[in-house]
Amino acid sequence: MRGRRAFSLAELLVVMAVIAALAGCAAFVAVNMTANLGREAEDLASWLTERITRAQTEGSSFTLLISRKASDNNMSMTLIWLNGRGKGEHESYENGRVFMYDRAKILSRTYNGAWQTLTPALTVCVEQLSRRGEKLYVKVSGEGQVNVSKNWKD
Repeated sequence: MRGRRAFSLAELLVVMAVIAALAGCAAFVAVNMTANLGREAEDLASWLTERITRAQTEGSSFTLLISRKASDNNMSMTLIWLNGRGKGEHESYENGRVFMYDRAKILSRTYNGAWQTLTPALTVCVEQLSRRGEKLYVKVSGEGQVNVSKNWKD
């Protein structure tokens, strides 16, 4: 009996189909992860913009406290209204889908609605939990302008 020298066309097609299916799944996961990163950065930027706009409209101030969770080294934000309609109210922002951290590691900031200033300015790095390297930056300038950027220097 002679040994087999080559694969049949059917065997090659099955192997190619399996490889194509795996590549498709990997591409879908990569696109979905990038979408989560952008969505989370935009959600944080929107949350901050809404609070700053409210403070500007009312002429009120707030303190923004940033803390790290010891369990996953992720951060959360607590906003405390200092005056105005919401005096004493607390609002929180947390996430579990991405890794966020404050580049300057400053734990407290104050926004003054009358002067429309945030002291000091804020830059939050947003990264994927599973794939470090791809990052977005949510930046709040000293004048309270919020934007999302791929470069922390912009």
